[in-house]
Amino acid sequence: MGRAEETAELAAVLATAAAGRTTWAVLSGESGSGKTRLLDEAVVRSRASGFTVARVVGGQVPVQNGGGPRPSPAATPQSSATGSP
Repeated sequence: MGRAEETAELAAVLATAAAGRTTWAVLSGESGSGKTRLLDEAVVRSRASGFTVARVVGGQVPVQNGGGPRPSPAATPQSSATGSP
């Protein structure tokens, strides 16, 4: 992936969550800087560790079972890994 420092930081966030402690990360950067690619890798690693992943796009969380999207508490996050492995 070529982003060793960022990947290591996200791995530390995942390890903290796996230990049962609340944690989060914010990805930001210029258009085309690789945020989506980095996030995609974090999602793969999170799911492989047994986490449920909810991905937020455009400040809304998609609602299942026929409901419409509901506003997200924060528009900046693009994904959060929650749950216990």
